[in-house]
Amino acid sequence: MTCKLAVGKVLKIRNKTLDLTRPNIMGILNITPDSFSDGGRYLSSDLAVNKAIELVKDGADIIDIGAQSTRPGAVQIGVQEELDRLCPIVEKIVNNLGSDTLVSIDTYKPEVMEEVIKCKIDIINDVRALRERDNIRDGLNILANANIPVILMHMQGRPRNMQKQPRYEHVLNDIYKFFEHRIDICLKFGILKKNIFIDPGFCFGKTWYDNASLLKYLNKFLDFNCPLVVGLSRKSMAEKNNKGSIPIADRLPSSIALAVMAIERGASIIRCHDVKETKQAVELVHGVLEDGNCIDE
Repeated sequence: MTCKLAVGKVLKIRNKTLDLTRPNIMGILNITPDSFSDGGRYLSSDLAVNKAIELVKDGADIIDIGAQSTRPGAVQIGVQEELDRLCPIVEKIVNNLGSDTLVSIDTYKPEVMEEVIKCKIDIINDVRALRERDNIRDGLNILANANIPVILMHMQGRPRNMQKQPRYEHVLNDIYKFFEHRIDICLKFGILKKNIFIDPGFCFGKTWYDNASLLKYLNKFLDFNCPLVVGLSRKSMAEKNNKGSIPIADRLPSSIALAVMAIERGASIIRCHDVKETKQAVELVHGVLEDGNCIDE
């Protein structure tokens, strides 16, 4: 098995670069009171900035900041509340991290996208894949004008109901067709292909069997030649059949195992909480897959 990444190049984003010739680590920073793993821990500017600095020291290439929880059952907050949480913290983090680390904002609201882009962030991570709009703004136009990457994630339903009996005709084919459609729309609105990343949305409207099938055959999505983002850290898939027997804080070993499987199948970016441990595992696996080619396949 060789490590074939979806996109093997260096991408220029504003005055920064994202090296897609190797796997990248996206460190999670939730500034929410109710996220499933670390909600309530980084609500103040100082705590959030210190956590971002810690994630970078641990090896994060990207910091992904979210102010709206998207855990199963989460209730949507208003635009102003999300901006009130984000803007003071984002500005400080962008100023503190400098030019070596990319800053991503996890939001699906066009109004929020428009405001945080003014703060010189580098990536929009959208769990709704640019399907949201208000009477004035449309995320598709905003991202086309901004000329920065967007992560299109698949989610069946919405956070409040996505895990209530999700169903697919064929989970791989259904999500493949979803990305075909969303990528086509993005291109028609003027978003450059190099700025489109995709995320299958593990545990977002999916059963254990859906998630297992997606991960086992993840390389199917390499067809799109878009950077492939995978987020499995501490999620319910980290315990077989979601039986609730492994506390969230104890899911590091299984989270790393899932990240390794994703890298073997071509993931470009691993989104995770435990940056240092995940990066060590990912770099080792990537090195073995890249360098262990002395025997003809």
